[in-house]
Amino acid sequence: MNMAEPALMRSEDGTTVPLVEVVGTARADGLLLQTTLRQRYVNRSERNVEAVYTFPLPHSAVLLALEFTLGERRLAGKVAERKAAEQAYEEAIDEGDSAVLLERTSDGLYTVSVGNLMAGEEATVEIRYGELLSFVQGQVRIAIPTTVAPRYGSAAAAGVAPHAVPEADLDVSYPARFSVELAGALAEGTVSCPSHPAQMQRTAESVVVSLNGHLDRDFVVVVDGLARRPMSTLARDGDGWVALASFLPALEHANDAPLTLKVLVDCSGSMAGDSIAQARSAVARLVERLGPEDRISVSAFGSRVVHAESGLRHASAAHRAACLGWADALQADLGGTEIEAALASLFEQGGAQGRNADVFMITDGETWAGDAIIARARAQDQRVFIVAVGASPSESLLAHLALATGGSVEFVTPNESIEAALMRLFARLRQPRATEVTVRWPTPVDWQAPLPGTLFAGETLHALARFPARPVGEVTLAWRDDASRSQAVALARERVVATPEPDAPGADALPRVAAGLAVAALPEPQRGAFAERYQLVTADTSMALVLERDAAERAAALPQNVKVRQMLAAGWGGMGSVATSASMLVAESTVRFSRRSAASPDMYCIPDDVDLPSHDTVETGFPDYVYPIDATVRKEATRRLAERVNRSWRDHARLPDAIADVARLLPPPLGLRTAGRLAPRGGRRSHAAGLARRRARRRFGLRSLRSDCAARGAAPCAEPPRRCRQHAAPGAGHLTRVVNRAAAATRLWHGPRGGQCSRASHGGAKTASRAASRA
Repeated sequence: MNMAEPALMRSEDGTTVPLVEVVGTARADGLLLQTTLRQRYVNRSERNVEAVYTFPLPHSAVLLALEFTLGERRLAGKVAERKAAEQAYEEAIDEGDSAVLLERTSDGLYTVSVGNLMAGEEATVEIRYGELLSFVQGQVRIAIPTTVAPRYGSAAAAGVAPHAVPEADLDVSYPARFSVELAGALAEGTVSCPSHPAQMQRTAESVVVSLNGHLDRDFVVVVDGLARRPMSTLARDGDGWVALASFLPALEHANDAPLTLKVLVDCSGSMAGDSIAQARSAVARLVERLGPEDRISVSAFGSRVVHAESGLRHASAAHRAACLGWADALQADLGGTEIEAALASLFEQGGAQGRNADVFMITDGETWAGDAIIARARAQDQRVFIVAVGASPSESLLAHLALATGGSVEFVTPNESIEAALMRLFARLRQPRATEVTVRWPTPVDWQAPLPGTLFAGETLHALARFPARPVGEVTLAWRDDASRSQAVALARERVVATPEPDAPGADALPRVAAGLAVAALPEPQRGAFAERYQLVTADTSMALVLERDAAERAAALPQNVKVRQMLAAGWGGMGSVATSASMLVAESTVRFSRRSAASPDMYCIPDDVDLPSHDTVETGFPDYVYPIDATVRKEATRRLAERVNRSWRDHARLPDAIADVARLLPPPLGLRTAGRLAPRGGRRSHAAGLARRRARRRFGLRSLRSDCAARGAAPCAEPPRRCRQHAAPGAGHLTRVVNRAAAATRLWHGPRGGQCSRASHGGAKTASRAASRA
């Protein structure tokens, strides 16, 4: 038996997989992020191969460089017209030389082909790209996509060549190492990694978030609590200059007019598992935020569209209850992701009243029909606001769909709070619509990147342009909501980016990122020459390089084509649960709930009327790093806890015995694990713990929730609250108060190692009893 054989990674068809590892490093300097991906290939077969790998990039990313290392030789790629680059690559393969071709597959997807990698050889393909980050209501989000989830529809109809169509394979697993360095103002914020249990290292100048994982979910880093201000940057571009002006417009007061929302939930098969659970939660939280003057309809789609019978109506108590009941029954059982047909049906819903509505869609966006969807939505006058769920959603499609309609998108990993994302979207919905967005530069421009058709208060809008000479003065952003408004920024107020060595890595990043964002707006005859000038990979150009071999080293036969298949996105289609396999925290930190103080103003604040033990610290055994957490995460945790207890009562007529048992029902990462039991470690439960258990059972079992009767279609109860056992169930608000107070009193917390016993838990039993009885 060949003992080395089990170590060889093979796909479903038995082919040895040449991709063995991906290493990604990123650095954010100001609002410019530069990322380098190093793909390492090893040919373990006995013949020369051509490895073909399709991978995703962020929707606003601009490819900056391609380098290929084989042994001691290192070559850089050059951009050429698409057919010319492909011909150069094919001729090199025919001659027996090695070559690399990098081409744009579709929106957000790129394909790299490594031809004539000889038996036993190891090579590295290095890809560098740049993108501009944005402040979104005090938050900056960085995402490095890693895998392409299976998509519905025809890739060929979307213009994807057969060799570049990504295919998922359950038998492959690619190790990955990522690190993101945050410098400057970003290092001063509160950093978290909701996608992975990552490590964080903080120095005097920067913060580095890193992890060892796999290519099965997007790597996400979130920075909160940042100071926001407009800024500008200048950079040399040959004999000219490129300017970046980043605005943070301040719109007037929120619009108090009633909302009209058409909610559309993706119930296709890919949403099974974590994603459909997130969708149900999102609809419930959305409905709860509406007032009686607002209008709402709810619909689900997959291969067909299902509209709720209640239609588009005022959000009365009865209509909200009907929508909540409808949302609670959602399942991922409607087939494929037919977004275009679903939007077409939704746009026509509601007649004249529905024409001015906003569409609120919850989806993972896994479909190939992106261009048709965007074209359909662009023709309407209805904004599309999107909550993108899942571990690897179709970022480019959803971002462009929201931008094309004047809406916006929030990406939410399975370990993030839906509540926080909805609050940000609601803030946008309530703002007056900003139109006629223009930028006035102080001097004439050679070219400029297109502007979005709308903007939102406190969110970054980037304006980029090239000038033949260094511009001096102010650049002004103008728009109109209920009146004409403007905001001005002095050019180069922050700094001038000018590197004395033009060949230094990253020296040309800003001009080429600006050009990459501007190329799509140019007339078609100019795009190709413009892309070649700035070395941009577009639909019209590709990047190629050829490594010429000695005659004795050249391949004698054409290579065997090996497609590098994708790891299945974590949690896709109900394949496992990302929410229970990753922590919201960096691995070196914990979450603690304590009183608000000057030293940690962002920590969760326990109500002052809760009795706490005399000591305020918790012995955890971890480094003394406190992870700030906003109250919405705690609210989401208690809400989910209340839902689980209510469901347990309705389905099994059984309630937990004690607050501690209630808390353990909630799964991580929002799960609250007791800091020890309600008694010292190894001891029996105290009399106070038993009292808390009996009081909790008595209160939960006898409290009547009349709205629960109405939601189930039953007649209102005639029995007094303490006599109605048929419909008795704990109310969500009541249970939230109980859990908040009892959890605070017993010092419940969640860390990467699970529950830890603390001194606070030894004295918390009586406090828990008092908190439960008070509630």
